[in-house]
Amino acid sequence: MMANLLVSFVILVSIVHGNTQDVDITALNIFDALSSTLNCGQFKNLIIASGLQVQDFFKLSQSLTLFAQNDTAFEQMLPDKRQKLFSMTATEKSDYVKSYTLTKVLQTSSMNNNLIEKSQGALGNTNIFFYKRERRRDNIVSGLAGRTEYYANGALIYKPDVRAQNGIVHIIDRVLDPIVPYGVYGYIQRPEILQPALKMKFFTEVTEYVRGDYYNQAISPLTTSVRFTMFVPTDEAIDKIPKEKLDELRGKQPQLAAVIKQHAIPNLAVYTSFVNHNEGFQCLDGRAVFKKNIRESVYVSAGGVNAQITKGNLTLSNGVIHFVDSLLGYVYNTAREQIQLDPSISQFRQVLDRSRKELQDFLVTTSGVTVFVPMNDAFTNLQNLHGVDFFNNQTLINYVVELNMLEPGLEFAITNVNGDYQARIETPSQYRGWNIKIYSQGNDTWAEGGYVKTRVIRPDVGVTNGFVHYVDGIFGVPYRDVPGLIYCEDWLIKSSYIFSITGLNEYLKDVNLNRMPACSYNTKRSDYNYADPSLFNNNQKVYGTNPNSDNQPSASPPIKRGGCGESNTLCQFTVFVPNGTTIDNFGNSYYGRQLFRDNNRLRYVLRRHIALNRKIYVDQLSRGTHVYTADTGEEVRFNKIDDKNTEVYFMNARARVIHSDLGATNGVIHIVDDFLFVNEDMTRDISGSSKMAATRTTTLISLIVLLYSVCL
Repeated sequence: MMANLLVSFVILVSIVHGNTQDVDITALNIFDALSSTLNCGQFKNLIIASGLQVQDFFKLSQSLTLFAQNDTAFEQMLPDKRQKLFSMTATEKSDYVKSYTLTKVLQTSSMNNNLIEKSQGALGNTNIFFYKRERRRDNIVSGLAGRTEYYANGALIYKPDVRAQNGIVHIIDRVLDPIVPYGVYGYIQRPEILQPALKMKFFTEVTEYVRGDYYNQAISPLTTSVRFTMFVPTDEAIDKIPKEKLDELRGKQPQLAAVIKQHAIPNLAVYTSFVNHNEGFQCLDGRAVFKKNIRESVYVSAGGVNAQITKGNLTLSNGVIHFVDSLLGYVYNTAREQIQLDPSISQFRQVLDRSRKELQDFLVTTSGVTVFVPMNDAFTNLQNLHGVDFFNNQTLINYVVELNMLEPGLEFAITNVNGDYQARIETPSQYRGWNIKIYSQGNDTWAEGGYVKTRVIRPDVGVTNGFVHYVDGIFGVPYRDVPGLIYCEDWLIKSSYIFSITGLNEYLKDVNLNRMPACSYNTKRSDYNYADPSLFNNNQKVYGTNPNSDNQPSASPPIKRGGCGESNTLCQFTVFVPNGTTIDNFGNSYYGRQLFRDNNRLRYVLRRHIALNRKIYVDQLSRGTHVYTADTGEEVRFNKIDDKNTEVYFMNARARVIHSDLGATNGVIHIVDDFLFVNEDMTRDISGSSKMAATRTTTLISLIVLLYSVCL
């Protein structure tokens, strides 16, 4: 008894100065703490099913560190994976829970990128690989310092250093797969160890053909390294290589060795969970760069080949394996062949087949080819869109194909792009030299062409004569109207909200659109916190009066609705949209709080940001001052200072354009960093402004009809 108390006292002393969380002062041991306070009942059930000996192991007064998942993580598992985990034998369950257990106290303060700890699974032949990540704001490399994160075998430790009397528990954010108690290259040679059905053709058809000194260069490091990351092509990846091309590779020992070396990152266990978008790591030959889109697939680029990780993060005793859908480092298709063979881009292939012959021939030239290829879903979004005909409109077909091809001689790798919109790279397309803008933002890379913003789904697909980049939209053909475009921009979520509560979404809509295509993200907009309820008057009837109260100003007089979308009339717009940060900042000001409680007056101020029946593209403007008549009838000026800096201003209000020229089916939007608001807006008469704008639109239409009648 005294010995147990002494061990407990030593543990408490060892962690008293650490960053521990004293969550459960009543639990006598880790086993009891799992269910009493840590909400890790499912993990505890695995321990119970392992037998009394394992339960006693977690109850003993010895120094333990356990990495456990809470019940929420188990609930988020795929049903088949959950079933497989809980169907293991008692011995397998024992090995699983002990493989994430150390017989020492390890706090996060002692974790770093070089740390490997031997765990208690499979007779001590399992390891836990640690990684410390200093995050940056918005996941941008050049951003301000953010939080520090710690990972164990790729799982984020989100609740660290939880103390119990016989050790520490770290709560991790996911249920990890069982650790394979064999080395990486041994597993490649004998995959029947874990998966009897797997043939592992990467070994039988590729690595087994390396001979002599090239074996020492390419294979020996894989058998002796203490820790490394391996990209393993699936059987399907090997099978899709034409036999003559594979034979040709086997016959060139230097090239074969280089290809194999591009599949291995030495001295690091790199998991997809903690890598940044566009983050690169040194391979045995060249670099591997991860392409990580938000909430979607992860890709890796190496040796001119971009491969999708089809199954990632399989931990072995000396590293981690990611299965990929292509052999890295070996390019054998032309751009034309790549487009021809991939069914996920078959719609663009059909458009390409109808384009001018010289455009088709360009894709088989020996070098200097870069083409952005819309995936099939991009064409689905255009169904029933007025005036879009990729079967009979030859002008449209050639226009789109030219926009999606860079000028001859430009082989552009998106891997080289890193930075926000202001750090964008612009490169000319074959359509009149119009530029394609390419930039990274958060965990995504974007390409804009023909005033359409597309997300790069699969960049840097290497071909023998250049690069192919897969995107989710079609340059030059917008498919969302103005409200839809605002709605689908992540940093305009609150902007969309204020346009909605003021009724301007209806006013700005394209009446020819039957439906709004879904945004290209998986997260539903209802999951976001649109606005602070205390900031906006959500209960006020738009265009109606609001009852007086002590803490709420009177609403302005009702404004008559009408015109454009509200009257089922098609209009064109240019809209300068304040971004979410602007709304937050302005909403915290004295006048902002008042304005956001009066929807009618807020509508008036927002209409100052709208130019009716005019499309203003910043990149087409000459430098200097320009003027537009706002939807309120007021004169608003904007100044193009240079190619990257434009300002818009009204009286003493000034806003900077921070992202320009996003095209919609019925106009264009520019994102700005401030409201065009002046103090007089809180007292000016706004009752006739909507009627004036509607009258102006009706008068213009009547004049056109009159002129047409006279001509007839």
